[in-house]
Amino acid sequence: MKIKNLILVLFLFVAAILQAQDETFLSKIKISEFEVEKTSHRNVKVHFNMDFKTLNLNKQQTISVVPVIASSSGDNEVELPSVVISGKIRNKVQYRQSALNRDTKNFKVLDTLKFESDMDIYKYEAMVPFKKWMIGGEIKIYANIEGCASCEGSHEESNIEGIGEVFPPYTPDYTYTYVYAMREEKKAMKYTGKLVLGFTQNSSAVNLSYNNNELTIDSIKNFIANPYYEIKDIELISYASPEGKDWYNQLISERRSQSFISYLKNNVEGMESYQMKWSAYGEDWERFRQEVENMCGLDTKTEVLEIIDNRGDNLDQAEDKVKHIGVETYSRLYRDVYPLLRRTDYKITYMIRNFSVNECRNLLNKFPELLDLYEIQVLADTYGKGSKEYVAIWKKAASSHPDDVNILNNAAIALLETGHTEEVILLLGNTIDNPSLKNLLGIAYARRNQFELAYEIFKQAIEAGEPHASTNLKKLEYYWDYISE
Repeated sequence: MKIKNLILVLFLFVAAILQAQDETFLSKIKISEFEVEKTSHRNVKVHFNMDFKTLNLNKQQTISVVPVIASSSGDNEVELPSVVISGKIRNKVQYRQSALNRDTKNFKVLDTLKFESDMDIYKYEAMVPFKKWMIGGEIKIYANIEGCASCEGSHEESNIEGIGEVFPPYTPDYTYTYVYAMREEKKAMKYTGKLVLGFTQNSSAVNLSYNNNELTIDSIKNFIANPYYEIKDIELISYASPEGKDWYNQLISERRSQSFISYLKNNVEGMESYQMKWSAYGEDWERFRQEVENMCGLDTKTEVLEIIDNRGDNLDQAEDKVKHIGVETYSRLYRDVYPLLRRTDYKITYMIRNFSVNECRNLLNKFPELLDLYEIQVLADTYGKGSKEYVAIWKKAASSHPDDVNILNNAAIALLETGHTEEVILLLGNTIDNPSLKNLLGIAYARRNQFELAYEIFKQAIEAGEPHASTNLKKLEYYWDYISE
């Protein structure tokens, strides 16, 4: 029986020793009311309460409590000023060292406390400069202990429970509107020819060997031969250059339209079945001005433009003034500009039927311009939003519909949502007159941390009436401040 009692006493003694070893100094300090905030001066303020009621220090012992902000990667950390708590004798020694300016520690000390069994709760508060790496980091408490044979120079570390990340990662949830389209019965379209039919001076005859006339005729032939087009009408608009009498130039521009119609009906198969409309405007002084404005090395440009802008109704008199500027100027205008004004433009109005998904898939690479927003949307969705094919379809659509705001809008969103912000900037860089596209461009710059550009573009979008831009600007300002050092 005595042996059993002795074994029990030994067991309890060993258990007590093991329990004492498990209980660290830090576990006896209770941390509460912990707060971390970023100040207006971009510092990090840390404040919390330390309760020492369960801490037990002998006269020779010292514990230095050091709060630390550590990055989530573990690559960076910064120590905050420490609080030193010392037993009675140790405290006197530190007081003398302090009086003699002897600081044996390699960390900053915020406060030195004398340990008492009934110590008040200590309110800790300190600041350090904010660093971007602190986002997503954590607060740790280090303790350095001195003053006993078994603990001399020992180090303890503890995470503060319930605190979580110091500054939680924040990604602004910028908003925008995706455009959903409804299927149309047929798509009404109008095509303006990029090539024109040119004429020599004082002529209304169609000459295929002049300038790009053969390419223009081939372009019209290919267009009306497209099996996907249902041609509704063809409109011809003719002009003349300013030399000669105004009344005659009006007449010759009319003859040019009629001559072009006659040529098409006689030489392009199936053309006789289409409705042909024409108009003639005589001398084209608006185009004349554009071409002069774009000329390089014309010393008399200002004089020519002034005559054009103040020409009034007497066009013959205005053309005579241009002649009298000088032979060199007029010769150059006659050679380089006047031929561009003797022309017939054309516009073709046509309808396009709707296509099935399989037809859309085949047309995407051959004739993507035939697809409307609804068909592009349905085709892209078959591959799954965010997939490589989904993004490729919207990029192709944006390339083939450079003036369709809704297609550009949805293409930019597809790129944004898959992280292709640089491509959004390239896509929308020349189309930022539209409010919704301005908003998307602002988001792209914001996500690339080009905050100043994003700020200006969001402001422009707000002025243009984009409803999302105001919210996005506030989110940008908050995030900008959140990560700024």
